[in-house]
Amino acid sequence: MTYDPDPGFRRRQALEDTHRSRNGRARRISPLNRALRDAPSPAPRIKTYHISAMLDDGTIVDLNHRANVDMQLENIMARFGRGTMFATPRGQVAVEDLRPGDLVRTRDCGEQPVRWIGSCHFSRLESGAPDIPRAIRIKGDALGEQRPIQDLVVSVRFRMLTNHPSCAALFGSPETLAPAIDLLDDSTIVMVRPSPDLTFYNLMFDQHQIIMANGLETESYHPGTYGVATMTEELQDELRLILPHLKGNLDNFGPLARPILRGFEAEVLRAG
Repeated sequence: MTYDPDPGFRRRQALEDTHRSRNGRARRISPLNRALRDAPSPAPRIKTYHISAMLDDGTIVDLNHRANVDMQLENIMARFGRGTMFATPRGQVAVEDLRPGDLVRTRDCGEQPVRWIGSCHFSRLESGAPDIPRAIRIKGDALGEQRPIQDLVVSVRFRMLTNHPSCAALFGSPETLAPAIDLLDDSTIVMVRPSPDLTFYNLMFDQHQIIMANGLETESYHPGTYGVATMTEELQDELRLILPHLKGNLDNFGPLARPILRGFEAEVLRAG
């Protein structure tokens, strides 16, 4: 003889497996839908970013920061591909050989110490599709003689200095920073798929600086005039963690070295 230890169990389970349709009739949930409903949420995809920073007292801190890939911290960490050369008092030095405290030549302020270096890789974790281009190759001499001196591989967030004749009239400055992605020409400035093991770096100084990457004038990291204000609180919290030299104060970025153009503004310059 068999018996149900809980006579109401099967009735309750049947009720749990039904829901009301729009006309009020009970409808049984299929086993597949029930399995999808009860399936655990997918685990967050975590990525590791490396940070080196010089604090106010000269202490160098190195740390690995783990964050959900949905935060897209590579937009902050990644700018220059491994092998990019920067002018220093020691001559040309590859970005991967720089350390916080090292002096780098800037356009406006002479030699300035690097305060922060961020780095990471691009992988299929970000998009789930390995064939999506994530970088730009600017071929040697693409923008004039020795601009750049040799091929330069950068992220899609890379901006370069431009002194187009229309800059002053349109933007109130003889020089501006224009997104390289808006200057693609399918010949000398092209989208590429970087190797998953290629490390990208970004640099930060006490102030926003114009620096030379493979002889091409570009910028150090700055979130932009309204960059921090448009970030979610969660992303602002991440920013405080990955920029320890700011001591949590996200107002410490200072003014922009040059106006930063948005995509449509760069298109206006190119058309003009």
